Amino acid sequence: MEPYLFSGVVLPERAQLSLQFVVGFSHLGSNINGIAKVSIVLNQVAVWVESEHDWDLFDLRNVVRNIIQTQLAMVGYLKGYAYDLGKVSTNHLEVSYSRP
Repeated sequence: MEPYLFSGVVLPERAQLSLQFVVGFSHLGSNINGIAKVSIVLNQVAVWVESEHDWDLFDLRNVVRNIIQTQLAMVGYLKGYAYDLGKVSTNHLEVSYSRP
């Protein structure tokens, strides 16, 4: 199956961040597994999700958001910054997440 691509931005953009990591995950509600390859380059986020199953894009978007938010919380604590995830969108549909 073709990987899902999600993109977004890390805020604040003036506190520049670059990192890459790969994480395996399991969605507890549907018991579907996947692998997320996360790349953050100068606060621009790209996440490729590989899975053998078809996902509900809203569930997958939330999983990706939680993976990134967790890493941002850890890195932000160590660096002394309050990183946040601004918007996560995908190339499959116009599915986005924005903070109110």
